[in-house]
Amino acid sequence: MAKRQFNDVSLQRLKNAIAGLPGLAESLKAQKISLQNIPEIHVFGYGSLPDKPHYEPDSITTAYLWNYRRDMCCESVRSGTSKFKGLTLGLDQVDGSIVPGAILTYQSQTAEQLCEMLEALAKREVVEEHPIYRFEMLEIEKENGSKAMAITCVADPTSPGYHGDGLSLWETRKLSDAEQEEVSLERKARIIAEANGFYNRSGIHATSKSYFDRYVRIPMEENPISTDPRELKQCSEVERKRRIALALEQSYMKKLAIKIDEHREILRERMPKHVEILEQAEAKQIERWRRQRQKSQNKFNKPPKFTK
Repeated sequence: MAKRQFNDVSLQRLKNAIAGLPGLAESLKAQKISLQNIPEIHVFGYGSLPDKPHYEPDSITTAYLWNYRRDMCCESVRSGTSKFKGLTLGLDQVDGSIVPGAILTYQSQTAEQLCEMLEALAKREVVEEHPIYRFEMLEIEKENGSKAMAITCVADPTSPGYHGDGLSLWETRKLSDAEQEEVSLERKARIIAEANGFYNRSGIHATSKSYFDRYVRIPMEENPISTDPRELKQCSEVERKRRIALALEQSYMKKLAIKIDEHREILRERMPKHVEILEQAEAKQIERWRRQRQKSQNKFNKPPKFTK
């Protein structure tokens, strides 16, 4: 691919587009990466992004991010309200953990298209009134074990929208690790089971549980991870290490899913009409998502195994 041609105007636009993604300029500088010069630009998605890209990529392929963990750790006004926010996926740094996702690759972009792609990413992911993410260039592992640097949005623990584990300082000091996880899961599950709101742009009634089901529960059920020793013996070292880490990720998400269902049943007993309305909205959201996911998978030769 020929080097992208920039002039003073397009260089300033690129600078502004990078600045619109909090943290990206600092990360690029630290990694000594110039987006205007590298032939392929990668964006890593770990939720809705692979199913509905912010900007059409040349390819979407399965990929993994090591030493981070997906969690419902960020507040969301899109699946809740300003007074009772839902939760959405974010990435926390956890050594040894793995994030299943996909790389969106852009390899034939002009200077103008590169700027448009970055601006579209900011429009999709940056909620100015309630910031939750920062953007970093991180090393992503492709399915074949090769590596690539990709723009990745991670949870910003300093942002007002960071929910984290939801524990108080006293609880982190007094409770064991197992007790802390139990309390954290209970609190997150209650929020996810109840929170709902409307997307500002579309007016669609959205629920936090629908988001969790679409981008965590259903993909997890469709792609269960086996750690059967007989199967692991037949795997490469890369695949074996990956499977063990993915099984731990799924174990955590299964615990959260069980608790969400428990809280939803409690809510159903107390307010059956309210739950009926939530479930109607969820059924519509999931049906739209399935159609969108199928459309995305049909478009690309190799759909991602795991789908932000």
